[in-house]
Amino acid sequence: MIIEPLPAKSITSHPSQKTSELLLVGEGLHVLNPQIHRTIKEQNSSMLMNMARKEVDSGAQALSINLGPGKEIAGLTPWVVDTIAGAVDVPLFLSAGVIKMDRLLEKHRARITVNAVTADPVILTDHLARAKKYGIDLVVLLVKPDLVPSGIEDRMQLAFEVVDKAMSIGLPLDHLYLDPVISCRPDPVAWEISRGIPDIGPVLETVRFIKDLNHSIKTIVALGNGTLGMGRAKRSAFHGRMLPLLTESGLDAVILNCFDKSLMNSAQHPASVTAGKGKYC
Repeated sequence: MIIEPLPAKSITSHPSQKTSELLLVGEGLHVLNPQIHRTIKEQNSSMLMNMARKEVDSGAQALSINLGPGKEIAGLTPWVVDTIAGAVDVPLFLSAGVIKMDRLLEKHRARITVNAVTADPVILTDHLARAKKYGIDLVVLLVKPDLVPSGIEDRMQLAFEVVDKAMSIGLPLDHLYLDPVISCRPDPVAWEISRGIPDIGPVLETVRFIKDLNHSIKTIVALGNGTLGMGRAKRSAFHGRMLPLLTESGLDAVILNCFDKSLMNSAQHPASVTAGKGKYC
């Protein structure tokens, strides 16, 4: 499938340059965190509100709320969102299960981004249509059941498919986030040679190409996805080097550990980190 470049809004800057600040999305409100799990299960409002405030006080400009697939915790999603929305005035990135929660989407439509669904064509049409209906933002991972991209071409193929589908449905492209997915290297030999460092090059190039495709489309990555096997210090150091490169490529939003002071310094002052370094550090 071939898609011509989409008509962009009037922007005077170069396609690969940023036109707005990077949105920093705190990753801390995850159900796999035992403290978060217990707080939600016990419906401890004051504790949950305090956790959300700490994320924002540490520099998060939006919050990722991942409640996982479990029915018990997922059933508390409306309470979780109401509680956090009452504590902090920031956008909320909610796990994909909320796409079916009509009352929640209607109530908090101005603040909700669904994060994330895959590019699986079997379900993507419905997800895009619901995003259009409620006027919410939608994050689409550039993966689908029969295709886990390993390079730029695979990622862009899926990007074209998603954008084509969004346009056919009538979802404004500024409500669409594409996530090129930072992933671990699948080849054991490459993993060993790289010492567990993910192949960031194709992700950087994909971000650039997406911005060339249309400036209205936003891009996002979760920094921790490709470094789960690293020790804490190594992860922090690598994230701190990787983030300025992503920002320079035109990234719009990043999900990160906002309690990592070194990383937050990189997020807020990317130029000082990339100065004098090679293309991919």
